[in-house]
Amino acid sequence: MKTQQAIAALFARIAPVYDLLNHLLSLGLHKRWRQMAAATLNMPAGAKVVDVAAGTGDMALAVAQAWEGVDVVGVDLVRQMLTRARAKARAEGVGLKVVVGDATALPLAEGSFQALTIAFGIRNIPERTKAWAEFYRVLAPGGRVCVVEFGMPTTRVWRAIYGAYLGWILPVIGGVISGEPGSYRYLAKSVMAFASPQQLRAEMKAAGFVGVRSYPLSGGITWVHLGSKPISPPRD
Repeated sequence: MKTQQAIAALFARIAPVYDLLNHLLSLGLHKRWRQMAAATLNMPAGAKVVDVAAGTGDMALAVAQAWEGVDVVGVDLVRQMLTRARAKARAEGVGLKVVVGDATALPLAEGSFQALTIAFGIRNIPERTKAWAEFYRVLAPGGRVCVVEFGMPTTRVWRAIYGAYLGWILPVIGGVISGEPGSYRYLAKSVMAFASPQQLRAEMKAAGFVGVRSYPLSGGITWVHLGSKPISPPRD
């Protein structure tokens, strides 16, 4: 398993071509997946939302564009990614604050956000238990967590096709364009080895989230996992 520092270095190297490859390798679907996830939040004007592992800002922008008047903060360990997120937000006329920070030790006040999102980032956090605890900490009572992450399709044929894509096509295309074939081999392996939706829901429940549920997009290539911080603290 790669360390958090090694993963951050990997994303710093591929930052210049990250958006291009996201678009090519998902056939443009990644933006639609984020938009569908953002639509589940139901945020009123003035609500504060934090997007963790924000990368180049696509999920944060999807939230800001879906819910007028929300205050969105993007947090990521990789400064090069956040520089691009800030530029994209400025170009689209969207207010976005960015903060360099680790998902396992968020530089944010306790109970200060009404929602937290993380898109295609949770599988790149080696110490997920710490991350879930931090997500729970920074959410206000009743706050919502929305996790978007890759998965493996549920049908045997579609799983075989997608497995071949991850094992062969993604590393080749990603490696040629980025000049970092090892990075895209890691990314492919991280998808294939990642926790199942059932396991991820169990982790969220263990962290204290309630109303935990998930649903597939595009035949299970991507999953959206939802939960809430209880309004009242759990009883002993």
